[in-house]
Amino acid sequence: MGFKHPARGALWKNELHTSGVSLSKKDYSNPATEAEFGIILNRDLKPEPISFKYMLESIESIYPLIEIHNLVFYGDAPHGAELLANNTIHA
Repeated sequence: MGFKHPARGALWKNELHTSGVSLSKKDYSNPATEAEFGIILNRDLKPEPISFKYMLESIESIYPLIEIHNLVFYGDAPHGAELLANNTIHA
């Protein structure tokens, strides 16, 4: 995808679906899925450089997630930035 660093995003409560829910394909443009991890933090992270220990101590819980997103590209490869931008716009 052309990334040299991890990509991250926020998952809002209204975007969360419980296991077993039925979703409609018509609500997506070329739906694609990604296996991801959801992390709930126990505090806001400070903006200065963060150590591994600080990050580890900031984690309340970790959950496996399946992200469903629209897989649509208009630009040239690599497509990572376009994928993030398109799904951010449509979020």
